[in-house]
Amino acid sequence: MLNLNDVVGVGGKVTPGTVLAAYCEGVFPWFANDQTDVLWWSPDPRFVLDLSDLHYGRTVRRTLKKLTFTLDSAFDQVIQTCADMRYDKRPNGGTERMATWITPSMALTFRKLHREGLAHSVEAWDGSELVGGLYGLAIGGMFYGESMFSITPNASKAAFVTLAQKLPDFGIERIDCQMATPTTRYLGGKFVSRTEFTADLKRQLVKVPTTRGKWSLEGHGTTLP
Repeated sequence: MLNLNDVVGVGGKVTPGTVLAAYCEGVFPWFANDQTDVLWWSPDPRFVLDLSDLHYGRTVRRTLKKLTFTLDSAFDQVIQTCADMRYDKRPNGGTERMATWITPSMALTFRKLHREGLAHSVEAWDGSELVGGLYGLAIGGMFYGESMFSITPNASKAAFVTLAQKLPDFGIERIDCQMATPTTRYLGGKFVSRTEFTADLKRQLVKVPTTRGKWSLEGHGTTLP
């Protein structure tokens, strides 16, 4: 979990420009609602997954065979479902929405980044039904994971694996998971210090050109000048 020692800035607006600038410095926005000040975070340690460390078991392998996967085919639906899945089941059988960082302004910003070809989604389908997925931001040699969801067991894990297997085509070697979760731990994530993370980030930004455009399992976007 994050703690307030990881906050490196307060305030400002969440726009495509500020988000891109922040991520290039290893910083990301996270806050409860559009009425509170934006908090900018840089966790120490950071939780990452190097693609060479990716591993998964039989249940995920079965899910990979059972479902169909796409890239950038339903970005709006993925981000909305990620936001909608943030609820708490109450003892009386009802539900109560929890605070989510995927506020209307955050969702709008990432939709704009998607239209600019920098934010991407992975979808898991059971027939025509979207049963899992994730979205994030690709800059240089890093993919910054934002959120994921599963309606069918293991669908988000299988979507993550599908993405991880495709990322080397873009020269991407590491996924920034920001924080440890049961899913990212299971798949092979690890903690690194903030110093190591930011140093690697700078190397990757210089080493790997950022690509812009819609992704697919068959191809990818164009390299930015």
